[in-house]
Amino acid sequence: MNATSRESQQRRALVVLTDPAMRKLCCDTLGEAGFVVVNGIESGAAALTTARELRPDVILLSQQLGDVPAGEAVKWLRSNEHLAATAIIILGGTSNNDNMPIQERVYILPRPVTVANIRHALAAALPPKRTPPPKAAFRRGFISPRIP
Repeated sequence: MNATSRESQQRRALVVLTDPAMRKLCCDTLGEAGFVVVNGIESGAAALTTARELRPDVILLSQQLGDVPAGEAVKWLRSNEHLAATAIIILGGTSNNDNMPIQERVYILPRPVTVANIRHALAAALPPKRTPPPKAAFRRGFISPRIP
């Protein structure tokens, strides 16, 4: 498998956080979970532009971005047809309900934000990635393909 196909199989994450310590915590946690991470973005407008190009599997947002509140950034992201189903996690919310969706595939991660809480939010927001069986298994007869 070449590097390009490996990268296309990896999940992508866009981190849009204004707090450097929080950004590092999230980037480290996502990297350990196998995500390709893009960060360094602090505004809603830059998040939208980058997300259009990257088409991430998950976007982590600060509750208040450099130019708009997270709710407004979510509206902008949802207005793009390619990002309409992207999982979005808003960090630092004040909800008492752990990872409660405020709308479809939008989750609030309340304070305190910890590695365990980030992992839990990712598990809630993203289904496990399914890996197809190797083609060799089909050839050997171990797995019979489903025929509709």
